[in-house]
Amino acid sequence: MQPTRKRHSAHATLTTKRLIGISIARTFREVRAAVVESADDASGRVNVVGQHEVPIPTSLRDSICSLDQRLASSAFTSSIGTIAASDFTLASDDDSAGESDPPSPYLAPYSMLSARSAPPALQPQPTAGDDAPNIASRSDVVHLIEIREELTELVAAIIGELFLRADASPDEVLLAAIDEPGVRSCDQSGRSHFHSLVDAARLAVWTGHNVLDGFAGDDLACGGIGGPMTGLAEWRLLASPHRRRVVVHLGETLRMTYLPTATSSDADRHVVSFDVGPGTALLDRLVRYLTGDRRVMDDGGRLAVQGRLLHPLVGRWLSAPFFERGIPRYLPRGAPVDPFLAAAKAELAKSPQGEQAATARDILYSANHFLAQTIGMAAGRFLPREQPPEEMVVVGGGRHNGLLLGELRRRLPLRVRSIEPFELDDSSLPPALASVLGLMYLDRRPTNSTALTAADVSRVLGRLTAGRLANWDLLLQSGFSAVSVPRSLRSVVGNGLP
Repeated sequence: MQPTRKRHSAHATLTTKRLIGISIARTFREVRAAVVESADDASGRVNVVGQHEVPIPTSLRDSICSLDQRLASSAFTSSIGTIAASDFTLASDDDSAGESDPPSPYLAPYSMLSARSAPPALQPQPTAGDDAPNIASRSDVVHLIEIREELTELVAAIIGELFLRADASPDEVLLAAIDEPGVRSCDQSGRSHFHSLVDAARLAVWTGHNVLDGFAGDDLACGGIGGPMTGLAEWRLLASPHRRRVVVHLGETLRMTYLPTATSSDADRHVVSFDVGPGTALLDRLVRYLTGDRRVMDDGGRLAVQGRLLHPLVGRWLSAPFFERGIPRYLPRGAPVDPFLAAAKAELAKSPQGEQAATARDILYSANHFLAQTIGMAAGRFLPREQPPEEMVVVGGGRHNGLLLGELRRRLPLRVRSIEPFELDDSSLPPALASVLGLMYLDRRPTNSTALTAADVSRVLGRLTAGRLANWDLLLQSGFSAVSVPRSLRSVVGNGLP
């Protein structure tokens, strides 16, 4: 894939910080990398010099998923209770029959959970029987080592290819920041442990770059739930100095991030970021099933727009207890799709024959309606009522679906901004956010917060591994020091368009 070239200078200057951002999808589908320049001045502009995206080979992805499933316990505990498979158990047909589309929930009253102000620490609790945590075996350890070796080689190759595509010198890079999902396991006491999938030490040796990783693991150690990790990074990158924004991620799993204005002095406490529920992964699975795998997606929502709304099906989808959960709310592997797909199959099976029969287009139309409805419900419950968002930045593949975007606008009557004016796109945004995590580390700014991840304390997150001596010296010459005074909150980075 050819990189999207961005505005940049031929060489980094003394007032420019150049980093590599690497983002691995939490579903282990692809690795995205970008070289990012940040102006070290009041403007805080960030420019993507070059980018590269590579899918993770199917065999490696299957190996990671297999290990992840063996290590993960059947549930994990957060400040809002245990999120388990039962949270995605849908109501029976009788329970949801007759439900209709409620008015825009964005305008409905809501209350913030009192637990958000001071949630208790993360305390995983082992349970008996099938729900007991899975303890890593010796074979799992060997499997993890093999996976780390292969994935680290892939990331090193991507970094090498990145500089062949970008007008940048690897000798000018301060560090490579890696935002990766890792895998989790529980020990016999039920404590959750994070295992990185990229070997930072080997990557530093193979590439020579200083490597920063371990963000989610550090948050878990702070009592958090390990994500979402990029909420404050989004604020630094996408906030406006004049208007409050909400970023809606129309990806495989829906996510929302509320951004106060870029001039806010206490944004650490007011940024809100959480998983909403199933996203485009549900639409794609439905398309594959309904077309017998003849199509893998509904391009632009062209099939769905021809359908009609199936109220009972949407009501059944909305009956999942997950949607009643408070925040912080994060699904390390994204929202499961199978329960919602099963409900769609059941709807088709029980549908009467003739003109009233449910069609594939009806199912797809209802699914788009459902996704927009969950976003509207979440906005009504969790976005600040006293200072509501004034603009909506829509990112992710779902923004190209005209039907979904129209349903979303109907529920959130806000001015819509695309990601392109920020000189970013859907491929470059994740690694750009990873690089911002690196910039926050260099400037000793907290990456997590109690409101975002339920962590006991806000901390500067990340584990720094030194690369070759010349690159380590470059990092020290840039002004980075473990004992220097932290910079002000807005002096690090921010594209904030007016």
